[in-house]
Amino acid sequence: MKVNKKGEGKAGCLIFLVLFVFVIAVLYKAGPTYMNAMQFQNDLEEVTNKAGAFFWSKRRIENKIIELAKENNQPVTKRNIRINMYRNNITVEVDYIIPLDLVVTTYNYHIHKKYKALRGGF
Repeated sequence: MKVNKKGEGKAGCLIFLVLFVFVIAVLYKAGPTYMNAMQFQNDLEEVTNKAGAFFWSKRRIENKIIELAKENNQPVTKRNIRINMYRNNITVEVDYIIPLDLVVTTYNYHIHKKYKALRGGF
C-alpha cells in the first residue's frame, strides 16, 4: 500500500470546491442587492445636497427618497426616513434592513446612512 507523502488528497480538493461554490452562490445573491444599495446611497447624498441648496420641504424630500428607493429596489418607507432641518443645515437619515435569502440562511443586511448639507449653499 502506497502512502501519499506529498500532502495531496481528494478530501482537500472537495472541501475547497464546496467552499468555492458556496462563496459564488452568496456573491450571486448578494452582489446585485449590494450594488443597488450603493447606488441608492449615492442618490440619497445628491438629494440631500439639492434639498439644502433649493430649500425643499420635508414632504418633497421624503417623496424623492421614496421614489429613488423604488428605482433602486430598496425597501424604504416613510417610517425609515428621518429629516431634521435646523437654521443653517439639513440632516437626512435613512435606516432600513434588506433581507438576503442565502443558500442556508437569511441574512439581514442593515443599512443606516446619515447625510448633512447646508441650507441655501451649493
